[in-house]
Amino acid sequence: IAKTKSWYNDTVFIIVADHSFAANNANTSLNSKLPYYRNRLGIYSIPFVVFDPTKPVGVIDKRPAHHVDILPTALDLANYNGTYFSFGQSLLQKANGQNYVVHFSNHLYHIVDEEFILLFDGVNSKSLFNHKDDPELTNELLGRPMYSERIKKLEQKIKAIIQTYSNSMINNRLSYSAH
Repeated sequence: IAKTKSWYNDTVFIIVADHSFAANNANTSLNSKLPYYRNRLGIYSIPFVVFDPTKPVGVIDKRPAHHVDILPTALDLANYNGTYFSFGQSLLQKANGQNYVVHFSNHLYHIVDEEFILLFDGVNSKSLFNHKDDPELTNELLGRPMYSERIKKLEQKIKAIIQTYSNSMINNRLSYSAH
């Protein structure tokens, strides 16, 4: 029906789930036929679709993304160049190795970049997996010297995010004000 409306070609549709079915239903995630959906990363996997009827070619992007990326992506689609506050990143920007996802579950922060997932308790790293090479997250990498720099980088990122978020909450500055 939308295709027949005058506004159709002037509209960009953003379709995203608010959570995965598996994340809400432990039995479903544990019994999934696909092993990927049984782990800490897979249970949070959701569709994130941007549809522009004027662009005939689709793109599949495997970078980590999450809900906080919706606002920057929508503003980018609208060619907005003003200032705004967001922890997210526009998914329309080229991949630069800086994409990451952060969430907190079962008393652990999870930071996911394009290759690794680090579990962090607020003080110490608890686990590290290479989700790109080990999608079922079965090969623990924490404690292996060859990953110490990656762990340090991910710890610095998650600590900075926690600090920025906490200070913004304490000082009521989770929005941008031009004043």
